[in-house]
Amino acid sequence: MALPKLAFEVPKKYLDWGLNHCDYFFALAHLLGEWEYRDFIYRCQDRDIEIYLDNSAFELKESINLDYYFGLILELRPEVVVVPDVLGDLAKTIRFTRLFYEGLPRLFFEESSKTKFMIVLQGQNNRERLRCLHVIRSYGYPFHIVGLPRHACPHRVELLHAVKRFIGRRGVHFLGLPDPSELKELKIPIQSLDTSWVAKYSIGKGANEYLDFENDEINEQKFIEGLTILKANLSQFQDV
Repeated sequence: MALPKLAFEVPKKYLDWGLNHCDYFFALAHLLGEWEYRDFIYRCQDRDIEIYLDNSAFELKESINLDYYFGLILELRPEVVVVPDVLGDLAKTIRFTRLFYEGLPRLFFEESSKTKFMIVLQGQNNRERLRCLHVIRSYGYPFHIVGLPRHACPHRVELLHAVKRFIGRRGVHFLGLPDPSELKELKIPIQSLDTSWVAKYSIGKGANEYLDFENDEINEQKFIEGLTILKANLSQFQDV
């Protein structure tokens, strides 16, 4: 089985350097108000680098303003859009998901649209997160990827196995990675993951500390060391 696609969040001054280690770029909506960050996205697109647009719910505790988010989607036309969610809140995530799909410009529902949508399963426990999946499916909204949040750990792999029974050939994305050892438990492949763990490892920050995108300084040698640790935990997915 192939390795999942990897993306690593890094402080803004290391964007170009960090991209050399990524399979795609995981763009954070709340940083796109800054021209330097926005320009970096344009340069990624000029190089045909795949863009996942995230709603910044982890950083802001709930998704960025919906009208602003629609504007970003229309402007950037990313390959993947993370549907709005609210950290740990099933009811609000369902409401935000409905508002998103009901307000989404119709052109994104056309067969010619290349944009894929990632729903995020939120709740206080895995039972609620599965409920989130079933409710969203019941509305018939189109989605292509299912995002499993980092706070589902240490039971996220259990959630992965439960979710795969209901989503057919759709991919699964791990939103964040508090500990690379979680990847050792995987028995079935995931499509992609994003993480700031490697950057925080290089800085000396704990898994639950926030990355300071403005001021943190990466130790490049330690970053490569952290990257090696992460990939070693994924070794069971390498093709044989």
